[in-house]
Amino acid sequence: MTKRNRRSRSRFNCNKRHRKHKFPSDGSRKLGSDQQREKMSIFQDLACDLLHPSHQSLKNKDGFINENTPSEGFLTDAASIFFELANTPLVGYRVVQDGNAQTCLNTEKMLVIRQDNDCSIHTGGIVWETSYLLAEFLSARFDSQCNNKNHPLGKTLEIGAGCGMLGLILATKGLSSKVILTEAAEVMGILTTNVLENVDSTQIGEKDSEELNDDSTHHTGVHGTDCKPACPAQRISVRQLRWDNLEHDITAALKGNNLLESERDRGSRSEFLLHSDNDLEPHTFDTIVGTDVVFSPALVRPMLDTLRRMSHKPRRQEERMKKTKKGETRSKIDSESSSNQKSTQIFLCLQIRCPDSHALLFAEAPNYGFEVIDITTDLSDPTGNGCNTYCCSWGSELECVLLKMNCL
Repeated sequence: MTKRNRRSRSRFNCNKRHRKHKFPSDGSRKLGSDQQREKMSIFQDLACDLLHPSHQSLKNKDGFINENTPSEGFLTDAASIFFELANTPLVGYRVVQDGNAQTCLNTEKMLVIRQDNDCSIHTGGIVWETSYLLAEFLSARFDSQCNNKNHPLGKTLEIGAGCGMLGLILATKGLSSKVILTEAAEVMGILTTNVLENVDSTQIGEKDSEELNDDSTHHTGVHGTDCKPACPAQRISVRQLRWDNLEHDITAALKGNNLLESERDRGSRSEFLLHSDNDLEPHTFDTIVGTDVVFSPALVRPMLDTLRRMSHKPRRQEERMKKTKKGETRSKIDSESSSNQKSTQIFLCLQIRCPDSHALLFAEAPNYGFEVIDITTDLSDPTGNGCNTYCCSWGSELECVLLKMNCL
């Protein structure tokens, strides 16, 4: 769902001049090393001090890693860094498996997200700081478990995906076996565009690859940059999912009719997002993630209903009682329950934009079969090994809250 009325937060109250980026008067955006490009800010470059305080040696004499970072002064505080990221047409995220700062300088894999900085009808037009924060946290916590055969987050649902940055990171890194990014109708345009631009069509079937590569917009790189698409196509899809119209959108996905007509007009690339298994089937998700999705009291219950509908079903007490009546021992029942039962893990990262909504989430969650645990302190030690990795500590500076929801 769309996250409205959030522009009063620190990013837009930052005491800095709102910097607009100028483009050619004819609206063209030319490519080539000697021609004007759209400005792109790279998260790891701007936020290097936040992520790796000990790597001061990586900066050049001006305090920056490369030419993609701003030249108007060295940004050190989190609010200024994310203000800069929010007000640039394109944002980049270097995809690395080990999170090593030096590796960030050498990798060719880059996700590139287009933002709609001037969008006024919804707030899904920019990548919010909580998306970066949750991506960094999940990477720090689960990267060590991730390889070609093991995807620790399993099948993942992102609610309120916005521009698509978080879901694309989880899919590209292989933390998730597949990520289904969902949004309301008014945000589907920019979300679908960003996913299609970043899909690596060379990692799918030969026929589909030929159809996808036939799209001339991809011949120039992601969003007109030199970056090649990095996200494996088979690991990601986009679906409309409105919390207050849940059953309709689930049924539409089952019928392969879950993108807007305007998106279908894009041809084979958009159709590819539809031609997959029923990936929005209820009770099939191992992990659910969401950022800044608690902002309106009217949407808290519909969101909880969505989380319950998409989470794995808990083993019912009556099933245990039936087995007990058949003479099975309690220890055997408990053993089967632990080995066969799948439990969905839910992570929400947010800023408390509406205290009433936040309080309502905690009050209503048990009625939908959830307990909500505030694990914000884990940001200082995301790996759980007692070592401060710094990669997420900046979340406290921005008053970010990290919640984990467990099924009761």
